[in-house]
Amino acid sequence: MDIARISADFIAVSIRQQQQQQQQQQQQQQQQQQQQQQQQQQQQQQQQQQQQQQQQQQQQKTEIVHLFEELLTSLPPPTSVQTKFTLTIMSRAKKRKELLERLGERMPEGERTDFNMDRF
Repeated sequence: MDIARISADFIAVSIRQQQQQQQQQQQQQQQQQQQQQQQQQQQQQQQQQQQQQQQQQQQQKTEIVHLFEELLTSLPPPTSVQTKFTLTIMSRAKKRKELLERLGERMPEGERTDFNMDRF
């Protein structure tokens, strides 16, 4: 009877160990599945963020293009701007030259030679 009892106890213990191992394996599998799900969710979130960033960049590019188009259309033709600029410079140079000539006429003879027209 002792042998039967010992063998029954041994069988019971081995069955319990198998059940515990199976439970541990199931728990590990569940944890792995949860980790995989979390990783998939993180990847999806990253993809969504990347898509949002790309959309924002595209919107910014189109806004910049529109701003440049507005700026270019609002400016007068380049020839008129260049002409006005050139005329302004020429008129200023002419006025300077006239002022320098007048100033040179008023100076005494000795100082006129020291007067440098290029300075102005």
